[in-house]
Amino acid sequence: MAGAAERRNYQADECPVTIRRTVVPGGQDIGPEVPSWRAGLLLIALPPLLAFAAAHAVDYAAAVHSGFATGFFGPGRWIHHDSHQYLAIALRHYTLRHCHKRTIPPHSYCGNAGWLPLYPKLVNLLGRLGMPLPWAGKYLAEACALGTLVLVWMLIGPSWSAPSLLALALAAVFPGQVYYFTVSPVSLAALLSVAFLLLLARGRYVLAGLAGAAVPWAYPTGFLLPGVAVVYTAIADRGRSFGDWLERLVPSAGIAALGTMALLLAYQVWTHRWSAYFLVQTKYGNGIHNPAAIFLASLTSGTHARYAIQGANEGYEYLPAKAQTVLVAALVLTLVAASLTWWRTSLTRAEWAVLCYIVLIWLFPLTQSIAVSRYRSEALLIPAVALARRLPLVVQISLVAAAAWIAFGMAVLFFQARLI
Repeated sequence: MAGAAERRNYQADECPVTIRRTVVPGGQDIGPEVPSWRAGLLLIALPPLLAFAAAHAVDYAAAVHSGFATGFFGPGRWIHHDSHQYLAIALRHYTLRHCHKRTIPPHSYCGNAGWLPLYPKLVNLLGRLGMPLPWAGKYLAEACALGTLVLVWMLIGPSWSAPSLLALALAAVFPGQVYYFTVSPVSLAALLSVAFLLLLARGRYVLAGLAGAAVPWAYPTGFLLPGVAVVYTAIADRGRSFGDWLERLVPSAGIAALGTMALLLAYQVWTHRWSAYFLVQTKYGNGIHNPAAIFLASLTSGTHARYAIQGANEGYEYLPAKAQTVLVAALVLTLVAASLTWWRTSLTRAEWAVLCYIVLIWLFPLTQSIAVSRYRSEALLIPAVALARRLPLVVQISLVAAAAWIAFGMAVLFFQARLI
């Protein structure tokens, strides 16, 4: 007589797979039947690999549509604008000097100190191993993009269910996904950020702090991660004593904050100005602005300031960029509103971490200059798919379809060199 099996699905941060309890004839429960390592490996590895291939398929279709399919798999098509700055840093050292152009505000600073060091330093390391720097930059971006999809899949909770697979499909075409494969630090920052969230939710506070400390070395929004840890701890560990909070915050938020301080110290060593990054970025109009005004300017293309370098980002003149701005805002606001209901049925710790993260990472770029290419930083909101998994299937399918259309359009603009 064949044995019966009782299945139980666990939350993403409890157990990522389905466990069977086996009952032998006579009714005796002999405990859980552990899935074979092959089935577990297939569940963890195959869906992210398919998502990785799907993301490339969208971008390749855009390259063909744009007439730039030749060289798609090499680094040449993926080196745009800031990519040159990162390759210059990888090849040489940081520079900081006064600008000497009439189109730039007087007394401004120029040089490559306005770009962060982790990605070019890793590219330099691969170059020292004999790899040409453009190829090193491309391979590093590709590896981090794949790693990001694997970690996002772990954040979602590996499962063959439709909600999980749709959430991963959304990750494959997530707004800004074309920048995961460029010679730039976007995929590296995403990989480290998702690792931070996973480790934080699983109580690995020291490791989470180390991952969080590395992010500001890769991307400007990294300095927000200590704040994410503080808000997450206040919400997810509400009711605990102040001492318990400190035990969690010192290794997580504390170590992550040390990463930013160490970065400023490194700039002091490299350029003799700890504020070198900010000195270069100031001429782009960065600073605290009205986020509502910046959001609306993205939809109207904005107005040009006195100096051309402070003008509106030309990318926002195109429909896909405007559509991405709207889709991202709608997704974040929907998830925040829905979470006010979901928390009553207990959000998981991972979902609380994601919620705190996406709110801060979405809002901060909106306080910066209109010249900022937020369609790049919006790619860092990819952990939102772990919450989108809870949405109704029809909403998830609609999100995937809309995101795929936008991803294709943005990739076309990218290959046509119309995006920064």
